[in-house]
Amino acid sequence: MGQSSAKLCKSLSFRQDEPRILVTGVKGAGKTTLLGSLRLGDLEPPQNIELGMQTIKYQNIKFTSLDLDAFPLDSIPYENFYKGYEGIIFIVDSQDKKKMKYVLPYFKKLLAEEDLENIPILIFANKQDLDAKVMSLKEISEILELSNIIDRQYYINGLCALTNEGRNDALFWLSHAIKHKKC
Repeated sequence: MGQSSAKLCKSLSFRQDEPRILVTGVKGAGKTTLLGSLRLGDLEPPQNIELGMQTIKYQNIKFTSLDLDAFPLDSIPYENFYKGYEGIIFIVDSQDKKKMKYVLPYFKKLLAEEDLENIPILIFANKQDLDAKVMSLKEISEILELSNIIDRQYYINGLCALTNEGRNDALFWLSHAIKHKKC
């Protein structure tokens, strides 16, 4: 794991300052587990517990996690929260088909945020390891209407946040996309 983590760190270390990646999705999708797997750096105190936020620092990158269903969709209670992010990791629970009807409005709202325009988005379809009842990447792509995204690079990848299967290659993609993002 040490060598794998070192390669991941080297790939993501693309600037001297601290780039910020927004890690988001609805409650229970696997954000905390993913952040826990990266917790080789420092865990910063939660910025706003009632909004389900926490930030970890992994090498020179800040990953800020936000539970999208911690507040009503139409009442985001902060201004300019989305400023300064260079990439998005959006996590969905591949096994929870019922919750997907709530995921699409949040996903669309996120993509419509002015401060997040043109930045790459990595969609992790988490819990792909559980059983045959999980949604396929194709099904999740259709639910999220990924074919309609034209203003940014995106990538969907299966993930098992508990074992990190699918994590590193997708994060390599995100680091490359951030380095070469569309203007």
